[in-house]
Amino acid sequence: MGRPLIPLAEKFWKHVRKTDGCWLWTGAPCGNHGYGHLKSGNGPFHMAHRYSWEIHVGPIPAGLQVLHRCDVPLCVRPSHLFLGTQADNIADKVAKGRQARGERSGRYTKPERTARGERHGMAKLTIAQVEEIRAKRNAGALLSDLAAEYGLGKSQVWRIVRGQSWSHAA
Repeated sequence: MGRPLIPLAEKFWKHVRKTDGCWLWTGAPCGNHGYGHLKSGNGPFHMAHRYSWEIHVGPIPAGLQVLHRCDVPLCVRPSHLFLGTQADNIADKVAKGRQARGERSGRYTKPERTARGERHGMAKLTIAQVEEIRAKRNAGALLSDLAAEYGLGKSQVWRIVRGQSWSHAA
C-alpha cells in the first residue's frame, strides 16, 4: 500500500518561503521556464503561481494567464500577480525590456535552435547546391537558367547569389 496523499494546499505551503518581497517557490521548477510546479497525487501538475492565484483570489477565467509584476518566475505572492491575456504578457515583457532583440535574440545566442539551410523543413536546396549556384553565376550563368535548373524563381536565385538568402552558407 502506498503512502498517504498530502492535500495539495499543504503541499503548496510546504514549498513557499515568504520574504519581505516575493514569496518564493522552493519546490521543483518546471522545465526550461523556471516557474514552480506541484503535483496532486496521480493528478495533473499545477503551476505554483497559478495555484497561488486560485487559492488567494479565485478561479482563473478562460483565456487569461497569471502574470508577474515582479518578473520572478518562482514568486507566488498574490499581490505580485495579475491576470492578463497572452497579448498583455507580451506587452508587459516588451515594456520591461525583457524582449530579446538583436544580438540578445535566440537567433544569435542559441543558433543551434534556429533551423537554417538544409535543416529547415521547407528547404529546396542543399549547401552544396547553393555553392554551385554561386559558382555558376560567377562564371556567367544567367539567373533564368539557374532558376530553371534548380526549380527556383529568378528573384530567389538573385538573393542566394547576393548572400541575402542562405547567408550562413556564404
